[in-house]
Amino acid sequence: MKKIPLMLALLLSLSAGTFLTSCGDDEPQLPSSGTGQGGESGTNPGGDENTPGGATTTLSPAEAKVRMEQIATEVARKFNAADQSELIELLSWIDERYLSREAVTVPGTGAAEEEYPYYPAQVLSRTVRSLQGAAGGNVLQASGLARAMEKEDWDVSLICGLYEFSDEENQFVKTAESNRIEFRVVDRAGNDVYLTATPSADATLLETRDQLIYVPRSGQIQLNTQGKTLAEARFSNEFQVGTRGEATVSLTMGSYYIGFTASIETSTATASGVFRIGSEDILTVSANLRGENLAGTAGTVVTEENFENIRPGSGEMTLDVLGKLQVRTQIDDCEAFFALPDTWHSQAEAEAGEQLWNDHMATSFYFDGSSAPQGRVVYQASLDYSYSTAWGKDEEWSCEAVLLFGDDTRYAFEDYFDERDFSTPIDLLESFVSEVEAIWQNSRQ
Repeated sequence: MKKIPLMLALLLSLSAGTFLTSCGDDEPQLPSSGTGQGGESGTNPGGDENTPGGATTTLSPAEAKVRMEQIATEVARKFNAADQSELIELLSWIDERYLSREAVTVPGTGAAEEEYPYYPAQVLSRTVRSLQGAAGGNVLQASGLARAMEKEDWDVSLICGLYEFSDEENQFVKTAESNRIEFRVVDRAGNDVYLTATPSADATLLETRDQLIYVPRSGQIQLNTQGKTLAEARFSNEFQVGTRGEATVSLTMGSYYIGFTASIETSTATASGVFRIGSEDILTVSANLRGENLAGTAGTVVTEENFENIRPGSGEMTLDVLGKLQVRTQIDDCEAFFALPDTWHSQAEAEAGEQLWNDHMATSFYFDGSSAPQGRVVYQASLDYSYSTAWGKDEEWSCEAVLLFGDDTRYAFEDYFDERDFSTPIDLLESFVSEVEAIWQNSRQ
């Protein structure tokens, strides 16, 4: 079995919201390709030629499959592990040298440190200890991070400093003062490597039922070595409860760039994102939402209670791949759509649920900027499992996303995006992953 799912199937599934549907223990029973099962369910909101469902498809299902394979192959060819070899080698060394370490006895306790199954959990545990290591007290009392959270205002100076790894203590410890948060390690060749975080002096206060948390209004994180920046993340946010909010996040790794921005007001919200290689946009996404109290209700800080009266209304999202494949989704009532059940216990209930899903949500895909949809993603009742009991038949049904083309043929995703016809992009992506793994492993030898 191939270990990388097809990119185009993933994009279509994501835009259609198939992550909302549940799966049974057995494979769902869906029509295979070319069944010719059409139907009236799934008619889209809207109807002009510029909206999904407003025009006749121009390619047959077979021709559309060829076009999708061409686009997927073009995307797969954009990835080159050699472009990121220096970053991969460094991260592999950091993982081997500083994160993949044996459990040790915690100083002063005589107890063995818990060996977490995931490295991020290990480094988080050790980092929290390092933030209070210089003070030598209880982490909740002496930690600069905890003290900053407990203050009435944000004081970033409490957690600033230069931290270096101590083999004796098996953790990072603060060795010098700094106006930033800096972690210094040494690579295999003996070069200094710095992971530097520069949070802003001001922050947004988030209040939960248990604690106060301060989120810096802006900042950046950089991974530098030998005068070069191998990776950089930037973020900013501003929020006025009940009125408006904005947030931006970006990550740059060599020629790869991911950027995301969102804006919220009382009755509207927008979001957009891009994945770029060099100067070329590989994937872009945009979304709009309309409703009531989207920025929460008035209050002095961001609390859980501020958002109890949010009422999302209608919305749409568009995914674009290389400007050659567009996937457009519309939801006419987000609150009602997300309240729909995932499973039913009879075919009649499932078919009624199928109609509701398709009435509320419409997804179509287009090629090369055309206003004519090449096909749609609709929901169809499917049987997850069925067996007889002493009290009758026990069944579970759900709605699965299927592709519906203009000739009324329906295709299950696993039938349409088969490994034979999409072998080229799959092989290219698997080759990319294998090259990354090879660079990672070779750096440990």
